[in-house]
Amino acid sequence: MQADSYWHLIGLLHNFIKSNMQGLLVFFFFLFIVFPAQATQLLEVDLATESTLVPIYLSPWNGEKSDFERSYLQALEKVWDFDFSTSGICHLLSADRAGVKGKKIDKSTPRIAVDVKEQARYIVAVELEQRYAFAHILEAATGAVRATEKLSLIGDMASDRRQVHRMADAVIKALFGTEGISSTSILYTVRSGAYAPSEVQWLSEIWECDYDGANAHPLIQGQGYCITPAYLPPRPGSSVGSLCYVSYLSGQPKIYVAALHSKEGRALVQLRGNQFMPALARRRDKLAFICDVSGNPDLFVVNFDPEKGVEGKPRQIFAARHATQGSPTFSPDGKKIAFVSNKDGLPKIYLLTIPVEGTPIQQIEAKLLTRLSRENTAPAWSPNGAFLAYSALTEGVRQLWLYDFNKDVERQLTFGAGHKENPSWAPNSLHVVYNVTTLEQSEIYFLNINQKLPQRIPLLGGQKRFPFWEVR
Repeated sequence: MQADSYWHLIGLLHNFIKSNMQGLLVFFFFLFIVFPAQATQLLEVDLATESTLVPIYLSPWNGEKSDFERSYLQALEKVWDFDFSTSGICHLLSADRAGVKGKKIDKSTPRIAVDVKEQARYIVAVELEQRYAFAHILEAATGAVRATEKLSLIGDMASDRRQVHRMADAVIKALFGTEGISSTSILYTVRSGAYAPSEVQWLSEIWECDYDGANAHPLIQGQGYCITPAYLPPRPGSSVGSLCYVSYLSGQPKIYVAALHSKEGRALVQLRGNQFMPALARRRDKLAFICDVSGNPDLFVVNFDPEKGVEGKPRQIFAARHATQGSPTFSPDGKKIAFVSNKDGLPKIYLLTIPVEGTPIQQIEAKLLTRLSRENTAPAWSPNGAFLAYSALTEGVRQLWLYDFNKDVERQLTFGAGHKENPSWAPNSLHVVYNVTTLEQSEIYFLNINQKLPQRIPLLGGQKRFPFWEVR
C-alpha cells in the first residue's frame, strides 16, 4: 500500500470516529494491526551489550569417515556456526585468535589437540562417522572432554539441518545449563494481494518455519484474512500441537483454533461482536481477548483447556468509557495481564491482577506501566517473567522497548529506521522476534538482548508479519 492511500484511509477512519465511538476500535485496529506503520529506510539496531559472552572455538568438521560429500557437510557446518553465533550466550573465536595447532580428536583419550592462546573457554569439534554426527566438547581450563549423543543424517537437507540444530542445542545445554533455540519454530503471516478486475483483494495466510527461516511451509490457507497466530502451550514434556489465530472468514474478526497438521480451524469463542488479539496463559488454563460485545472494545478472560476448548462464560475484567483496550499478555504464573489502553489519552501499557469471579467491573483498577514512550502496542511478557517487550512510537519511528520488572525501568531496545512491531519471545527469554515494516515490504527479524546483532529471517512471499516464537 502506498503512503498516500494509507493515510487517506486513516483520514476516513478518523472522520468515522467523530460520529461513532465504536469506530475507535476500527481506527486502532487498522492503524496498528491490519496496516502496519510505514517507513522508507532500512533497519539499523543499536543495543548495548549487557553481559559478557563466553568465548568458544568451533573446530572445522572432521568428515574424513563420512559418507557425504564435503560440499554437503559444508552446508550443514554453516547451519552449525549460525546456531552458535546467534545464541546470545557465546561468541566465536577464529582459528588464529584461538591459536589452534590441530583439530583432530585423539580417540585414545579422547581429547582435542589444541593450544589456546586467547581466553577460549571451550573448544567444540564435530566428528562424522558414515551417517552419524556427534560433538566433543573440551573445557580449556581443565582438559575435561564431554561428548553429545550420536545423531543420524540421511542426506536430506531439510531433515539433517534439524539434526544439526538438535546437536547445537545439546551443546548449549551441556555448557550453559540452558535450553537453546536452534530447534524451535516460528509462526508468522504472509500478506499478499490478489488482483481482481477493479481492485486488490488482500490475503493473509499463516505459515511456519524453523527459527532460522528454513523449512517454511503454510499451515492455514483459504480460511479468510488471518492475523496474530500463536502456539497453544503444550502439556509439560510434550511438543506444540495446536495454534490459535484471528480470521475474518465470517466477515467479523473471530478467534479460531487448529491443529498444526490441519488446514482449517474451528471457532473458539461463541460470543457476539468482534473478537481479536487472543492470548493464552502458559499454564494452559485461561484465554484473554478483546471483544466489543458490550459496545466498547474491552478486555475479557475465559477458562480454557487446550483439549476441550473454552469452559464456561467469558467475563469482562476491564472496561473504560470511550476507551479502547488491546493486546493482552499473561504473566508466566497466569495471575496478571499486561494490556494496552488509551483510557488516559494515548495508548499506554497497564498492568492488571486478574480479579476473582464476581468482582464488580467498577472496582477493578489497572496500574500504568509505561511512561517514557508514546503510542505503545503489542506487549509480550518474557517466559521468565523478567521483561515486557513492546512497540512504541519513538521520534517518529516505531521501536521495540523493554520494561524490566526487576529494576522497574524502561529502556529502548532498537534504534534506526524501519518500524519494529509485534515482538514475541523465544523460550529462553533472551531472543525477541519481530517484524520490520518499510514502505515497500515487511520482513521478520530476531535479536538477542545481549548483542546488537539483528538477524533477518530469509523468507519468501509477501509481507511477513505477526511472528510468534514456539512455546515450551
